[in-house]
Amino acid sequence: MREGETTPVEVRSREIHVSGHVTRAGAPLPAVRLTLRGDRLMMMSFGSGGSEVPAAPVGPQRMTAVTGEDGAYEMIAEQAGRVRLLAERVDGKGSFPMRTLELPDADAYTLDIAFAGVTLAGLVVDRDTERPIPRAMVSAGPLKPEGPVGGSRADTGDDGRFQMDVEPGDYRVGAAAESYGRSEVEVSVGSGGTGDVRLALPRGLTLTGKVVDSQGNGVGGMMVFAEAAGRTAIG
Repeated sequence: MREGETTPVEVRSREIHVSGHVTRAGAPLPAVRLTLRGDRLMMMSFGSGGSEVPAAPVGPQRMTAVTGEDGAYEMIAEQAGRVRLLAERVDGKGSFPMRTLELPDADAYTLDIAFAGVTLAGLVVDRDTERPIPRAMVSAGPLKPEGPVGGSRADTGDDGRFQMDVEPGDYRVGAAAESYGRSEVEVSVGSGGTGDVRLALPRGLTLTGKVVDSQGNGVGGMMVFAEAAGRTAIG
């Protein structure tokens, strides 16, 4: 390019119509939000946290979709290449193992997703009183690099119990809750799943602060984590 000259630039965006069915242990999996992410496909997704399933939008959406009663979905991917597929319940009560995929350079692509239906479940309690802790956030991440890809998360109910879907393998399971410190355990999950994971949280101190941008303006909707020095966060 030279100063004073105009050079036309053509930018092409290859939209891919992605559709298919999502199943769990061979049965249709409804009310699950699917989100595509990649190095150049930046899309933030947060659980609704509500107990009601939102009405399905009309027509396929870009980079996200919600499965119907028959597990069917459709969405528009913005380009071909390697992407990550995240799946979470629309009621905010848990997620499913992340998948890494290669989208072909095509107008349409059928992508059926099958989850094994292996369950990791357990209980989160107060370490001192043994009382169940409701609304604790529990996450499971692969213990070894060669282990299962991705992790899962779930929130405890009023009885302190949680349940999430994982692939068989070895995991580091951690839990945290408001006014409590974090606790972690290592768990091996076989094809039959496990339901006896127990996490006892110690009482913790409260950290308060404010998230701002480079101009000092407050930024809302951010999730903030605190980890002890030398420890690794679970994704």
